[in-house]
Amino acid sequence: MKHVFLFLLVLSLSSYSWGKWAVGEINTLEDWVFLTRFCFLSDKGTLRFEFEYPVEYGPQNILLYFDTKDQWPAVYKTDKNCTAKVAVTRIEDNQRIELPTSPISGCVKNNQSTLYVCSQSRTFRSARERWWYIAASRCSQVASCIDKVEVAAIERGQRLRLEPRPLTGSTPVPLPTYIDCAYKTINNQNMVVCDDGRYFKSARERWWYIAISRCQEANYTALPVGIKLKYKIHMTNGAVGDYLHREYSADEFYILPIDIAFLIVYVVLCVLTVVCAVLLRNRQLWHTTYKMYMVSVKLWTFYLFLMCIAYGTYGNDGNGDKLQFIKSFARAFEAISIMVFLLMLILVGKGYTITRGKLSNVSTVKISVFMTLYTITYVVIFIWEAIIFDPGLVLYLYESPPGYALIAMRIIGYLWFCYSIFFTLKHYPEKRTFYYPLFVFYTLWFWAGPIVILVASNAIALWSREKTVVGVENFVSFCGHVFFLILTRPSAANKNFPYHVRTTQIGIMENVPHHMSQGEEGSFTPGVAYAVSNPMMGSSSGPDLTNLFVTSRTKSMSEQGEKSETSFNNNYSNGNGSVHNSQPPEYTTFPSPSAPPPVYMELFQARNSIAE
Repeated sequence: MKHVFLFLLVLSLSSYSWGKWAVGEINTLEDWVFLTRFCFLSDKGTLRFEFEYPVEYGPQNILLYFDTKDQWPAVYKTDKNCTAKVAVTRIEDNQRIELPTSPISGCVKNNQSTLYVCSQSRTFRSARERWWYIAASRCSQVASCIDKVEVAAIERGQRLRLEPRPLTGSTPVPLPTYIDCAYKTINNQNMVVCDDGRYFKSARERWWYIAISRCQEANYTALPVGIKLKYKIHMTNGAVGDYLHREYSADEFYILPIDIAFLIVYVVLCVLTVVCAVLLRNRQLWHTTYKMYMVSVKLWTFYLFLMCIAYGTYGNDGNGDKLQFIKSFARAFEAISIMVFLLMLILVGKGYTITRGKLSNVSTVKISVFMTLYTITYVVIFIWEAIIFDPGLVLYLYESPPGYALIAMRIIGYLWFCYSIFFTLKHYPEKRTFYYPLFVFYTLWFWAGPIVILVASNAIALWSREKTVVGVENFVSFCGHVFFLILTRPSAANKNFPYHVRTTQIGIMENVPHHMSQGEEGSFTPGVAYAVSNPMMGSSSGPDLTNLFVTSRTKSMSEQGEKSETSFNNNYSNGNGSVHNSQPPEYTTFPSPSAPPPVYMELFQARNSIAE
């Protein structure tokens, strides 16, 4: 329990904010900083932002990159300088938004005429006294005019546009997009506050990456170096009231409906497992492996329940931090469910509760080491995601060295599963009706996980990866859980039913002489494919002691050569191929009242000694 709590605690630390509301503050010496990313729909994606920064830290540029190779991959984590990174954005596509040091124009339209009245001021800072020359321009298509304007550096505040709004088609000259900003004094500091928005148009769903820049020349040191900015960004993909689309990134569309659908299916599956468990318990066939299966199903159901809560609340308020926090806990239950199911398959492959009552010490140690390493790998994956994963890249959970280590662990688990089934069938070929379909189907199940991980990391488009992976992973898990339920359903028509020894007989049969292969500690000879319950057999919660007191009836049955559950322990192999038939006694000797109450094993041993 302590390990599970530690696992959940580690996952709670992996909550990070790259949500649809991006709120924060930047104070750095860098001149180019990544802010956030979002997958926008064409014509429906909107971006609303509020920026606030000191006047002396202006002007700054908001840069919008999209996901083609010549855009974001060409600038992120490269050795390009600030100016080169800014140059990648296309002014004609409105990818560059300048945040000026004051209202960009200060112009007001005179209602009495068609004139604009502009009133504004500038403060000059330089390393020494300097002559400044003021000029006016209105370039149309004259190249010489454009060349002169380009000499004035926008990033130095040398270009002031006298226009309340930039022209949108009257001139072919590409100029930076400006926004309306207010000049305010906050806490005795002159601040620029900008509030505006943008719409996105593209040929398909597209990842957009938002960055901030404030480029300065190397020899220009008059103004403070770096970026100082407070920001609040809201990214949406639909109109107000569109609950299934508005707050979600395009790669997250339909995850909530998918999770709800699988949650309903898993609730039904949980009910069916409980019904089968009751039937198995009444027949004293409710073994540990089936209990592990039930735990795995319930953990996965709870994982889907938490995911529905996470995406449901997120669709209502767009709180990315809350979404990541709940998802972290949900994925913890997903990981535990997978590990429990994998452990159960390995134990079934080794014949535990099917052909043997216990594992050897060596097998127990091997399984313990394997599952410990598997758990550690999962923990490292989530720590890696929280600390090392770069939010500037669209990465899959398993797209990391620990993720590939998990693929290797799963393949090792599959090889162990195959090895165990091979030797179990070698010693108990009569169990092939159960192990053949188990091997074939779960070979596909084992390999589905690594294949999904590799395909998601390398083949699925980034703007559709998450929703595709969620659907495929839920489907693979559901098929694995349903197939095991089909194999173990307690029905007389089920020829694949694996359990035949009752839970109250395992401890007794481990100490009764019987056919045992070398090295198969705790194994026992399988019986019928399905043991039908008898309402007169006694309580399912304890051992059936009624047949211990049978005398003449048991003897007559053995003389006629009939086999029954009461005579199971009286016929056994002596190791050389012959069968020893132990005759039941004519009477049963009970211990004296003064003697301590015997355990069940002593009762069986006393009975065998009398027969001998």
